[in-house]
Amino acid sequence: MPHDVDSSFRLYEQPEFRAASGLSLRPGGEAMTRRGLALCGLTLRPDGAADLEALDIGCGAGATALWLASQGVRVTGIDPSSDLLSEAARGAAALPASAPPPRFVSGRAERLPLDDSSQDLAVCECVLSLTTDPDSAVAETARVLRPDGAFLVADVYERGGGFARRASCGGGSCLAGAMSAPALRALLERHGFAVLAEEDHSRALAELAARLVFGGGSLSGLARWLGADCAAPASGRDLVRRFGYIVMAARKTAAAKHT
Repeated sequence: MPHDVDSSFRLYEQPEFRAASGLSLRPGGEAMTRRGLALCGLTLRPDGAADLEALDIGCGAGATALWLASQGVRVTGIDPSSDLLSEAARGAAALPASAPPPRFVSGRAERLPLDDSSQDLAVCECVLSLTTDPDSAVAETARVLRPDGAFLVADVYERGGGFARRASCGGGSCLAGAMSAPALRALLERHGFAVLAEEDHSRALAELAARLVFGGGSLSGLARWLGADCAAPASGRDLVRRFGYIVMAARKTAAAKHT
């Protein structure tokens, strides 16, 4: 969810985007989360056998957190949007009685309101590209994870080239802060994470873009929704050619440091 962005236009709270993305508010939905957890070496079952404490950073309306809870995971969802947290809490009421009740807490990726070494898993989907300080966000994740804790990152990325954050674009968009895959990998490694695997899932981003357009938007509207004004795409095809979607699985190493 948006962190430190212009509140006049919150992408994830726009009706057009909600209609295209569903409750997950991101490409790929639950299937993408399942794939990312598999890359982390985690298989969840509804009987709660995994016995995990998990953190959903930027949980939004709670899609991932609610699914994790349905799989027997004790999960805390963090988000700065009170409206989305309220929606997530309402969703928790529909969980089966056997599911551990998820907690939904106001907070930001750059300063997580959790104790050191308290979590086994952190999920960060379409969040790092929205933060004004991704280094702090990853350092905070390292702080709250236990040794060998799993870190699942899924985000928009820029194909080719180096990390060039376009802070002037604003608009609460992932594209304004998209980085290259090597830069994202280096960011995790800088804070003591060992990257286990990474996969390109750009088709999911292209499919979301198509739903935005064919759901009543336009190519110019798509550029605004995705905050790509500064990228000046000539067309929707150019947009999805320049930007992709990546899933990266990592583990906290013994050498991880945080402040």
